[in-house]
Amino acid sequence: MKYPTDKKANGFTLVELSIAIVISSIIALSAGSLLLFSSNQSTLSSVDTQTIRDHALITRLLSENIKAGMGDHSYIFASSSQSTPVSSGSCIQIMTPDSSVRTFYKDANDFVMLDDQGHETRIVREILSKLTFTESYTSDSTKIINVALGINQNGDAIETNHYYFFRN
Repeated sequence: MKYPTDKKANGFTLVELSIAIVISSIIALSAGSLLLFSSNQSTLSSVDTQTIRDHALITRLLSENIKAGMGDHSYIFASSSQSTPVSSGSCIQIMTPDSSVRTFYKDANDFVMLDDQGHETRIVREILSKLTFTESYTSDSTKIINVALGINQNGDAIETNHYYFFRN
């Protein structure tokens, strides 16, 4: 029996149908995993975003105040209750050129700012895992303040070191 060559066959062969099913299954599985992955990422990124914002706030406050302060009138204390300057501690007192004094310290897991009128402001609460100020000098009398900062929130941790230089 001879098939006509001038007419096109209607429909798909079994091989074409099988290939189409496999390709559409791969596309459906890829779309499903992408959707699941992106929903997990949005939940995680909101926690990460808040941690990063808190870290940036602390870093910005310290940077602005340390840079505006006078190097020879910035003192580090072992804690906020101490009054004898040391070379490393969890409290820094900064005097600005207009003679105002600001003190920053770690109290429990809070980041606290104390102004020269004695007003205490808890800037970030319950996530500060590390705050250490260290003072050192180079051979040319440049004062260096190192700030070691650590935040831990819901298992997300950020730890950084910041260096500030004051030339005499």
